[in-house]
Amino acid sequence: MKKLFTVFLAALLCAVHANAQSPVITSSVNPVVGDAFDYNSLDVANVSPGMAGANVTWDFSGISSLGISNTIMEPVANGTYASSVVNANLVAIDGVSGAESYLLANGTQYAIGGAYTGSLANTLDNYSDQREMVKFPITFGDVFNESMDGTHENFTGGFTYSRSGTITIEADGYGTLILPSGSFNDVLRIKVTTDYSDQHAVFPGADYLDVTYLWFKQGENFILMSMSTLDINSITGTKVGWFTTQTAVGTREIPSAITDLKVYPNPSRGISIVQYMLEEPGKVDIALYNLMGQKVKSIASNYLTTGVQSQRLELSDLDKGVYLLQVENDGVISTKRINLL
Repeated sequence: MKKLFTVFLAALLCAVHANAQSPVITSSVNPVVGDAFDYNSLDVANVSPGMAGANVTWDFSGISSLGISNTIMEPVANGTYASSVVNANLVAIDGVSGAESYLLANGTQYAIGGAYTGSLANTLDNYSDQREMVKFPITFGDVFNESMDGTHENFTGGFTYSRSGTITIEADGYGTLILPSGSFNDVLRIKVTTDYSDQHAVFPGADYLDVTYLWFKQGENFILMSMSTLDINSITGTKVGWFTTQTAVGTREIPSAITDLKVYPNPSRGISIVQYMLEEPGKVDIALYNLMGQKVKSIASNYLTTGVQSQRLELSDLDKGVYLLQVENDGVISTKRINLL
């Protein structure tokens, strides 16, 4: 009897272990226009990204912050070099340095279309073949091989390098991520290895190897933590990292006169209603955008008094898919996703 119980217990433990499956990360974690994030900069000089594998615990509870930075996702048209960077549908603007990351975030990928370092370094990376960071959907064991191509322009020096390379995206682990702000279960870690070079007809070029680790949790908005090491000409160079300040990550509330924004029915079969509370009188613009950040429909533009507001949405003339409804008041944008069936 004891032997049978032992066999039963072993089988039960195996079944429990087998059921601890890898999370699947989808494009719902992508940022959208209007999102805002606070992150702690991380001193990763002596911090390891930890092990790969299944059911890993990454314990970073003891790491310290070098300071908090704020990033706001804005329409790509608000970027300094929006007219130059073509592979982007939103721009992430750092509130401290003024650096701009031009992002392509859609149903199949999260990628970098360009990057402006701000006035301090005064350089622009511009990718004609975007620099992919994550492919969707993705789960433990998935590997994607991609390429990148573009330019690196130094405005101060007045010269431009051509840039090309390869990218390997690997979901190399899942488990629990412990940060000073709290613990997150069912987290997937993605390792992004970018091997690229800069070339110039006159000036010496350089070879780069960038290894970045990203931690995601389905249902949470954007990246929980990032750690990167950049080797230049086989010499270890910059190490950077950051982690979320929040115990529950998501779209941060931006002060706005618009509250309680909702769309119903959603998913929509062509006719929906957008409803919201306008706390202060003012001009309200409502428009619909696709996931590339392109405006596909202007819906309303009115000066309204305070109170509950409703607007009928006529969407039957649009193709099926996911759209972003933007309600703007006094320069502040509130966003809702609409799934059009």
